[in-house]
Amino acid sequence: MTGGSKGIGYQIVKEYAEAGANVVIASRNMNKCEEMAHEISAIGVKALPVKCNVGNLEDINTMFSIVKKEFNKLDILVNNAGVYQTKPDIKVTENDWDAIFDINLKGLFFCAQNAAKLMHEHNGGRIINMASATGVKPLKRMSPYTTSKAAVIHLTHTFIGMASEWARYNIQVNSIAPGIIHTDINSDELGNKELAAKTLKRIPLRRYGTPADISSMALYLASDAASYVTGQTFYVDGGFLAE
Repeated sequence: MTGGSKGIGYQIVKEYAEAGANVVIASRNMNKCEEMAHEISAIGVKALPVKCNVGNLEDINTMFSIVKKEFNKLDILVNNAGVYQTKPDIKVTENDWDAIFDINLKGLFFCAQNAAKLMHEHNGGRIINMASATGVKPLKRMSPYTTSKAAVIHLTHTFIGMASEWARYNIQVNSIAPGIIHTDINSDELGNKELAAKTLKRIPLRRYGTPADISSMALYLASDAASYVTGQTFYVDGGFLAE
């Protein structure tokens, strides 16, 4: 699990562990990873903390070497690490663009590539990429982020994409596209009453999503119930795309 120390990642790791899975918790914040690994270990599974900046290919390669050494195989990868920024397009810099694409797209791709190599050695696995409903229906002042997430959707299920190419190795690749999810990262922004009033009007269910809404889908995609599902994007957005 990349980006596994907080928010949606934290919730997915917890649900996987409660279902009996050993977990790898990876993020740039090793202290958070270690704290969470200690918490998850109490459930009765093995929890391995790994420091990894997925914007750095050396970190990615090292992470998968550690996973292979500790577990010898990998059954599930959740590509959850991601960053976003709100800024008017006219003020976006090259550094802004590169920072988002290095993690949200390049890092995601090379994590998936490393995972596929390990999975191929052991008769398959599941790769779950975290996209976003804004990759289909962009919001203002988020062009680099929404474009990166549109690319994740495209990469997951296009004809020459991961799902098509790796199906022959029994590797299923799907993506989850959350709508507006209330986490610690955006709590100040979503706590703004004026913004909330405008935003909630765009969501038919009239509420923000929670990390648990996303982790339930991640659990399904990792389970036997999804054994014939690949190349799909699942929009968990409260009806955001229907408006």
